Amino acid sequence: MDGLRERLPPDAMIIGGAGDSRPADALRRLGARLGCEVTVVPDAGHHPWLEAPQRFAAVFRAAVDRQARRGG
Repeated sequence: MDGLRERLPPDAMIIGGAGDSRPADALRRLGARLGCEVTVVPDAGHHPWLEAPQRFAAVFRAAVDRQARRGG
């Protein structure tokens, strides 16, 4: 896990769907271990970019904007 953490950009984010077969709590635990923000998209499953594209795009855009403001 440490090797993965070292390879992630400073403000990495995990985006998952609420209806994914992996429980949202598992994503949150992973995010905590990696030091990543976790966003769970409601009304989406394993492919939130396909199942809730507008919500996913808003979350993704916000993450990219935050990264850009921080100079990343």
